[in-house]
Amino acid sequence: MLDLKSKIKCPMFLVAVFYTLGIIFSCNKNFFFFYLFLILISFFIVYLKSNISLLILSAIIFFSGITRISLKKFDSEIKQEINITGIIYKLDNFEKYLRLTVKSKENNFLFNKKILVYIYKNNKNNLDFKVSPGSKVIITGLLKLPDIQRNPGCFDEQKYFLSNNISYKISSDKIKNLGVDNKFIFYLDLLKTKLYQSYKIILGDRKANILNSIILGDKTSLDYQTSELFKTSGMYHILAISGLHISILVSIVDFFLSIFFHKRLASIFTILILFFYLNLSGVNLSTARAFIMTILFIISKFINRDYDLLNSISLTIIIFLTINPYFIYNLAFVYSFSSVLAIAILNKKIEKLFNAKNNFLKNYLISNISVNLITWMITAYYFFYITPYSIIANLIILPTMSFLMFFNFLTSILCVINLNLAKVSSVVIYSLLDIYELILKILTDLPYAKILTGKINIFYIILFLMLIYFFVNKLKKYFYISIFILITCFTFISFTESSLELTMLDVGQGDSFVIKNKNNFFVIDGGGNINHEIGNSTGVNILIPYLNYKVCYKPYIFVSHSDADHITGIIELVKNKRVKEIYLPISFADDELSRELIKNAQESNILIKILKFNDNFWIKDTFFECLYPIKNIDFKNNNDSSLVIRVSFKNYSQKILFTGDIESNSENDILNSNIDVQANILKIAHHGSKTSSSLEFILRVMPDIALISCKKNNTYGHPNKEVLDRLKNIDTKILNTSDNGAFIIKFLKNNTFDIKYVLKNIRKI
Repeated sequence: MLDLKSKIKCPMFLVAVFYTLGIIFSCNKNFFFFYLFLILISFFIVYLKSNISLLILSAIIFFSGITRISLKKFDSEIKQEINITGIIYKLDNFEKYLRLTVKSKENNFLFNKKILVYIYKNNKNNLDFKVSPGSKVIITGLLKLPDIQRNPGCFDEQKYFLSNNISYKISSDKIKNLGVDNKFIFYLDLLKTKLYQSYKIILGDRKANILNSIILGDKTSLDYQTSELFKTSGMYHILAISGLHISILVSIVDFFLSIFFHKRLASIFTILILFFYLNLSGVNLSTARAFIMTILFIISKFINRDYDLLNSISLTIIIFLTINPYFIYNLAFVYSFSSVLAIAILNKKIEKLFNAKNNFLKNYLISNISVNLITWMITAYYFFYITPYSIIANLIILPTMSFLMFFNFLTSILCVINLNLAKVSSVVIYSLLDIYELILKILTDLPYAKILTGKINIFYIILFLMLIYFFVNKLKKYFYISIFILITCFTFISFTESSLELTMLDVGQGDSFVIKNKNNFFVIDGGGNINHEIGNSTGVNILIPYLNYKVCYKPYIFVSHSDADHITGIIELVKNKRVKEIYLPISFADDELSRELIKNAQESNILIKILKFNDNFWIKDTFFECLYPIKNIDFKNNNDSSLVIRVSFKNYSQKILFTGDIESNSENDILNSNIDVQANILKIAHHGSKTSSSLEFILRVMPDIALISCKKNNTYGHPNKEVLDRLKNIDTKILNTSDNGAFIIKFLKNNTFDIKYVLKNIRKI
């Protein structure tokens, strides 16, 4: 992988390694990274026989990384409505809301802080306002802190804010435009808007959205299907402005400028053009990385020094982490720098291993292997899957990216000059994008296009890197020892992991539960938000990431009723073909959402089964009993038509009762029919509403644990105090998502439970 003895002469690499380790240790307070530091020091002493001054320097660098983190805490939340004056630096236009990135100009604790402002389009107060980047505005709203990660494997807003240097967010219902304050940003946005509108005229909406993402860095206009196609194929990186795009741009610009100017002058103009493009595309982190490395490359030419890629990337890492150490949470930072490091460190060793020196095709293949080995590892760690065919997609598509980028930039220039000429040059873009999509569709339709890995411990990442090191350096003995350790660890985990567990996901004001019994998964309701369009709700943002986290491809689905806060996430699972079978109550309503669910299920050939009273059946080692509705009648409301099922398990005595949103009328029907509803775990109906969970019903169930799923600070007053008091009076343990986020309940064979509180296991920043 890397000849460390020779790379000791590369001081920037060592500084970057120990500086980054110190920052990671300080951010996570994970002593694994401290032990890793000690192991590296020991390695230097034993294997490299380094001198004492180098060891002392390494320790100083490590501890300077630790002190770089000031254990940043977000300021206390403001509880009243406030006015903030600031400048808009970015505007993202989504289907149902606008998101503004605003830098405050207040002379108080908000001075010069970056704030995200959300403005929902269904608010009549906001229909007539017009703002754009560069505008000075007064925003009225409630200042809020970013949300901590409340579900395993899902998006962590706090880390996102830290890695993007954002301090607060505001949900605003009033905004006043004071006019243009920053003309540079304003005219850049005008140019971006003109280019995007021109793309739409010459290419049509869908391909214009792709081009808008590739050239201008705006992915908000991409439709969900296009995003998923590129993600699933492992080619999402070509939709984002990356080092690849910048290197192609620099090559094109430098080639043409060198025809008319002296090389040094051409290099200066190249930097200026690159700086302009950096700002036009929104100062993307990957673009900024490529910009700095390009400047270092040009400087090395000016001073007649050989350009060292490893030194350059190491210095750039140090610059970025000095500016903001929380960039270690930024996925663009991780992907971008890891990919370049893979090329700098792995390529020469693999070339030597396969005797590929001076062979273009072999070198190209090796570069792809190097990058894919690292990006697979990163994707598996963050998203819990790998895309094995991405290496094929890269091999086919990347050679033509130079042509695509050339015509992309040419078309963008012609859009400003003459639209008819732009239409001619866009023919190549249209054709290439069609070919790309065809290739990606073929690859994503192949078996095992996406292989789920589940949550991966950082220890396995380090072990994986060691395996690569031992392999490329032909250290067979250590390679086989590492494989043995890896297999042993995986075997140990598979034997010690609980075979039966129930997860109550935190989906806000809604319900979603996942039962895992050995390798079988059952999802009861999928949450949802009526304010979010389908494709951007709990199914995509919570359920699918969690299923990937637990290595579940297709669960069995049970839907209690068709209210948006129970069914929307399920519709998204169906659209993504992540469903094995669907079970609906005989009383299932005929409304817009239920029709959409059934239509999408039929299009995907997903079997739908209807449950009626007294149906009972086994699915593998899990037993289901349908206890309600007792008969198919006209219910007063949709809640009372909810499916009530009791779930029990082979080799376990515990039972779970799921009650949907039934209210007192349905509870009385169940009580009067003398139905056995005893269970150890009770899903409290209707999010703990006062219209449900009567004392008589709770006494009939006599649960050890009560599950309440509701949103923090919800406007409905859920859960109701009387309901909580009834449960406390019979010594029932209450688990409430509004207080503690998601819960994972592991079933033990001695009729007890082990409860994992997700928020307690996540370090608050």
